[in-house]
Amino acid sequence: MSYNASAIYDTIIRKRTKDELPTPPEETPAFAITDAGAYEWPAEETEWYKLPLGTKAEPLAPIRTIHERIKERSVFGHALDDFAAGRVSDARWASWPMQMPKHLASYPVNKSTPVLMFHSEGSYPVEYTETYPRMKDRGIPWMMAATPDRIGTGLERSQLVEMMMHGCEVGLYTADGGHLDEHVDDLGDLERILLDQKRALEQMGFPIQHMMPRKGSGINTSQIDSAKSYMTRTAFAASGHGYAAPASDGPRAVGNVAHHGAASIKIEDDDMTASEAKQIIDRLTKTTDRLRFFFHTHKIEDWNRMEEILDHAAKKRAAGALDLATSTGGLLIPWDLPDGNIVNDSDASFASTWENGVWGSYGAAPAVRSDGGKKGSNYWAMGSKISGERTNGLSERRITLAPVFPAGMLDFYAKAPTGQMATVRTRVDSFTTDDLAGKTFDTSRSVDDTWTRIYAPFGCPRADIGTDHSGGWRLAIWTTSKEVHIDDIKIYPC
Repeated sequence: MSYNASAIYDTIIRKRTKDELPTPPEETPAFAITDAGAYEWPAEETEWYKLPLGTKAEPLAPIRTIHERIKERSVFGHALDDFAAGRVSDARWASWPMQMPKHLASYPVNKSTPVLMFHSEGSYPVEYTETYPRMKDRGIPWMMAATPDRIGTGLERSQLVEMMMHGCEVGLYTADGGHLDEHVDDLGDLERILLDQKRALEQMGFPIQHMMPRKGSGINTSQIDSAKSYMTRTAFAASGHGYAAPASDGPRAVGNVAHHGAASIKIEDDDMTASEAKQIIDRLTKTTDRLRFFFHTHKIEDWNRMEEILDHAAKKRAAGALDLATSTGGLLIPWDLPDGNIVNDSDASFASTWENGVWGSYGAAPAVRSDGGKKGSNYWAMGSKISGERTNGLSERRITLAPVFPAGMLDFYAKAPTGQMATVRTRVDSFTTDDLAGKTFDTSRSVDDTWTRIYAPFGCPRADIGTDHSGGWRLAIWTTSKEVHIDDIKIYPC
């Protein structure tokens, strides 16, 4: 077999020539790169003009652009592999949210920080009364595995919506007549178990990306194991349960988990002391692995022990040694969580034109100050002392996260003026579905006069509930205190 190397070169890495440029371009002004250099079509002109390119010895003067629009991008010499780092392969769609695009933007894929995931099971009222307030207080995203038949029989749908909107991923827990550890004779049985229960939860308004099968891996040893494993992988972005084996050098093992069939470490009262769990977290911080802790909320009696574990994890996150994520986010995200930041205007650097950027005012507009923030000179100052109004803040109305991720993180720094205390609040409004329109979900934090990092996870409701909403978000940082300072805002999937 012979190959025409010239033709391969020509079709794969050849840049277009100047003669191939569209004349005129669809929009002006326009900019293009060709094999003969860079060309510009200025507004109100009738032809392409070649731009002078400087050299190392004689560089051109720097150019600052206020706004640019890229109409076309080419990739030369790289295979667009669906399974390459930074990309998520398409799944067989089982409902409306799975028909949406599933691609990642050009985020970094250099993962240097380990990830710890918490997930709980049971769908009982204590999920709302015990686990939820502790996770919310610490700004920890997590996953609760839900069983459709149990929602509305103790744990109410409205309570689960509130949990989801504050960063709780809702996963499928195949129970109540749909156990994957029971014998399944054919794929029809499996499809009924997986897709019927998945759709039942999604019709309640919860997008289901993760399956938490009962009893270990949830995949039988019957003759259709391979087919069942394939169906699980194509119906869900991530899955897994199981238990990590004990380690010879201490309690349990730090697991290196894959997208599916992921093992978990059980941290209920009889399985793990706070000291043992903290040792595992400390070992995890010396790796770049991903690890999950799971527990049945209704079987936890010693909540002081659980709070000690949660506080240790939050402390490691604050020190930059650990990321905390939902089960799906923690398994799929290939980069350190804050690296996925989608906010361009993370501080008040655009002091004179900030309202024309990403941020708008929430109530009265904050002031922009330049006497030294957490990061750089500029920061936002908001409060009734500044505006004379009760509600003051920033709002971001252009949030879009890839639907494969069930939660996002609003991450920023806040402080009060010298010698004072203040309260900073976050709010997430969703217009994605009719029953969430107009409802608000708030979190408040007290801060002193030192820059304090605030974590406020939020959920992403996307589900097939019979409406044609394409979604809409507003994330706000605001206060009713006299004065609060805000800086270095990030929003990223978790």
